[in-house]
Amino acid sequence: MKTPRRKTTRHALALAVVVAVLALVLAATAGATTKSTGRWVAGDIHTHTWLTDGKNTEGEIARQAFETYGLDYLANSEPGGYSVNDPAGTPFDFAAPIPGIPRWITLSNYSYPIIQNLRQLYPERKLIQGLEWNAPTHEQLSVGIVGAENEPKAISDFEYRFDAADLDTSRVNEGTKAITHTETFTMTIAASPTGATEAGTTVTITTLDNHHLNVGDTVTIAGVAEAGYNGTFTVTSVTDTTFTYENATSGLAASGDGTVAQKVTVTDQPAIPFDKKNVTADDTITAIDWLNDTCSSQAYAIVDHPSRAQLWHVGDFRAMNDAAPDVAFGFEGLPGHQSDQARGGYNLTFADPAVQLQARTYGGADSMTAKVGGLWDSLLGEGRHWWIFNDSDYHRYQNQYKDAAGNYYDTQYYDLWPGQYAKTWTYVDRFSLQGVVDGMRRGDVFDVNGDLINALKYTAAVGKRSATMGGTLKTSAGKWVTIRIAMRSPRMNQNGDAVRVNHVDLIAGDVTGAIDPSSPDYTTRDTNSSTKVIKTFTAFKSSRGWRIVTFKVKATKDMYFRLRGTNLARNVANETDAQGNPIVDEQSYVDIPNPDPAKVATIPTLHVNTPALAWGDLWFYSNPIFLHVSGAAK
Repeated sequence: MKTPRRKTTRHALALAVVVAVLALVLAATAGATTKSTGRWVAGDIHTHTWLTDGKNTEGEIARQAFETYGLDYLANSEPGGYSVNDPAGTPFDFAAPIPGIPRWITLSNYSYPIIQNLRQLYPERKLIQGLEWNAPTHEQLSVGIVGAENEPKAISDFEYRFDAADLDTSRVNEGTKAITHTETFTMTIAASPTGATEAGTTVTITTLDNHHLNVGDTVTIAGVAEAGYNGTFTVTSVTDTTFTYENATSGLAASGDGTVAQKVTVTDQPAIPFDKKNVTADDTITAIDWLNDTCSSQAYAIVDHPSRAQLWHVGDFRAMNDAAPDVAFGFEGLPGHQSDQARGGYNLTFADPAVQLQARTYGGADSMTAKVGGLWDSLLGEGRHWWIFNDSDYHRYQNQYKDAAGNYYDTQYYDLWPGQYAKTWTYVDRFSLQGVVDGMRRGDVFDVNGDLINALKYTAAVGKRSATMGGTLKTSAGKWVTIRIAMRSPRMNQNGDAVRVNHVDLIAGDVTGAIDPSSPDYTTRDTNSSTKVIKTFTAFKSSRGWRIVTFKVKATKDMYFRLRGTNLARNVANETDAQGNPIVDEQSYVDIPNPDPAKVATIPTLHVNTPALAWGDLWFYSNPIFLHVSGAAK
């Protein structure tokens, strides 16, 4: 019995509705699930222990970072070269001229087992075994490699081969030879009388197909009717289907048929060298290539304190980023050592006053980051994914001075514990070691000193399309882009101070495309004249602890937008200028009596930064949102 058409239609419609509803529910559920798995995490990828130049154990650093100051992820990232102490601070037993235990050994045999144990102790946190790499001819980068298949061999091998301070050559024979086999390729010679001819002693062989031979190849001729053509010879010239060789016998009659055979060595596994590459600037790029080829998305290389020693230049960043954009994708925009007597540890002197100013911090930020239209903006103006990060560079908390009787009489502060002052907030899709590295690479990151803020929702949107930090919003010319900033601050920071953002600057610059490596600008252009503060926000709407503001920009060209905010007003003496830009930190330093009895006679007074100055001068920086405008005038 046939089902009536009307009933079929109703069933079909009902089924279609049910399917559609289920699809919407599933899609909504999937979307909600995907979103709910992501989270913001705070971390620090630059810390030191007793194994190098630090004064604490890795366990104590992790305890402070995780239990006291609330970090979610942490990397051990201390210099390559040699270790003179064991992880507890006890000197290793070695004698001159040996400078210590090579770091490739202490990384794998001492540091990494501690990292493994701490992962068990803190299963809800993530610890990365890293290295502060002494890059040849430059200064240092924080390098991290994750993935069980890599640990700890990859970071150990990297240090041995590429760290400029590692002079050990004990592993030079560890490279592997190429694995090869021989194959014979055979080609058919054309029939007589054109297949094999001779003029004098020069023989021309014609093949039926392209022979792919090259001058200098060795071939074996067989089966030609005129036997004088047969034998093993060296090719002297080639076309696609002919080649020549010199024969000891002349006067051969034209002939043909037979075959040409060539033995070819095929490489099954190339040789893997284990030579040292730790001397030249090219070796730095070779090392970055090695990270990319060996570990790819499981590795990062972030430049530390980029302006401190003036050994990094804009062309270096471009070259590394071009070589491996998934590995070399940023620098410390806000360096560590924020309570050091020289803020950031930026205390080197230079003959040129202009260079000296570049080698100083501004509101705790590196000059490459702090200057609007400066080096960082020059990279963003190319559309480069080059992000900024914030770390403690923790070595030791304080240095206490004793008098002759052994009594402490003064304290010099060096560093603040990981998470106590500096935090890099990273959005991760999944909270795993790989997820942290992926989040860093994506650039959905903001950096904060002194817990000025502990949450930031920063987006650019056109209609329902939006992008956040590290992302690109695509739209057409003439559309209005809505910039939305929502931030939240804790009731008080780790110093016990109430914190509040005084103002936020929206900074924008043009994106004009990548500079060709052959251009002189590739190594010299370190400014972006289009970059400006386009809006300063001092008034915000409040909603459930969030301070919110929106701003509209008309899409006319490719651009990027980034944020910075501070607790300071404009024109604060020795802190900010009339436009609200941070002033070089040295201007805020104070004079104190020299606490070092060994130096007080010759240097009675020190002009220094203090923890109080650092806690009073707080900033946050976002990474950029890019805007790509189709139909814009070029």
